[in-house]
Amino acid sequence: MATIKPLSAALFATLSLTSSLAAADAKDLAAEILDATGIQGGFVVHLDCGDGALTAALRANERYQVHGLDRDADDVARARAHIESRDLYGEVSADRL
Repeated sequence: MATIKPLSAALFATLSLTSSLAAADAKDLAAEILDATGIQGGFVVHLDCGDGALTAALRANERYQVHGLDRDADDVARARAHIESRDLYGEVSADRL
């Protein structure tokens, strides 16, 4: 059975508080999150994905698939538009929670 490290749980909470970031800030935050967790690939779920900047940035390389979730339909539409603008849709996606 997999165990969630306390740091990972704290970072999941952090992700839900960062729904709107500039692309450069999102890239820096994504790198910080991935470095802090030691995760080097896999499936990432970003709750409260907002505009999708951090969602897209969490796809640091081809070893990651990222799925953003948000309750707000307008935010999901914005996230999808951002992800598509980065030509990442498929490996990164967004949907309504």
